[in-house]
Amino acid sequence: MMGLFWGSKKEALAPQPRREPTEHEKLVQKLTEPLELGFVFSGGGPMNASEEFTFLTRNMNDGILKNNKMLRELRDMVRELIVANQDLRERVEQLEQKEGKNYR
Repeated sequence: MMGLFWGSKKEALAPQPRREPTEHEKLVQKLTEPLELGFVFSGGGPMNASEEFTFLTRNMNDGILKNNKMLRELRDMVRELIVANQDLRERVEQLEQKEGKNYR
């Protein structure tokens, strides 16, 4: 209702609920944070990379870290398998020697 002397009655708008960013949006936000390349001492100040370069660099770095982690886990698994294989060979040799004694 509008009135000349009474002013206008405005209904209070309900605040919009804040939407949580998705995992992809969080990752993009993290990867596009400003990347400082260096500092110019002769009055220039910090040099920052562009958003695209920052994203590419951090995305590559993230992928490399994940690959290195996977390779470390694979290496540890192979080491465990080698130890288990040696234990099994020793056990088989013991059983073969025991069987050989039983046939004599």
